[in-house]
Amino acid sequence: MQDLLAEARRPDRRFDFVICESIERISRFTHTGTTIEHELQQHGVRLLAADEPFTLATKGIRKQKVATQVLTRRVKQSIAEFYVTEMLEKSWDGFAVHTEAGYNVGKPPYGYRAKPVPHPVPAKRARGHKKTRLEPDPIQGPVVQKIFRWRWEENLSHQAIADRLN
Repeated sequence: MQDLLAEARRPDRRFDFVICESIERISRFTHTGTTIEHELQQHGVRLLAADEPFTLATKGIRKQKVATQVLTRRVKQSIAEFYVTEMLEKSWDGFAVHTEAGYNVGKPPYGYRAKPVPHPVPAKRARGHKKTRLEPDPIQGPVVQKIFRWRWEENLSHQAIADRLN
């Protein structure tokens, strides 16, 4: 995209139109998409979407009417932004439920270790898939719990905890 915009800024650019599959393919966020569209317009380059009606007329008394196209384009961009925002929210909610159920993703934090458990989905379990739950590490775990108690119950500073540990 940066190369395209750089080329659009050049007085000897090799194109007058940019075509995309649909406007939401430029960006899932309206601000980004309209910023790109605006910058292209400022340099005399029209952004066309293959799924929108358009003509390539650039001269003459009757240039293409664009009011309906702008409205349609902005509605489609808004819908695309809604879907991506909704998907991010649902993903985060799913991750929270996964964590609240006791499962872990990635490297276990210090003081814990990953314990493989059978997958809760029967079809995945039948294929041998596993999930992991966190369990306290027998050596590091008690130290982490002690540090937590010092911080939470005694309200010790990081330096005071380090001094006690040292």
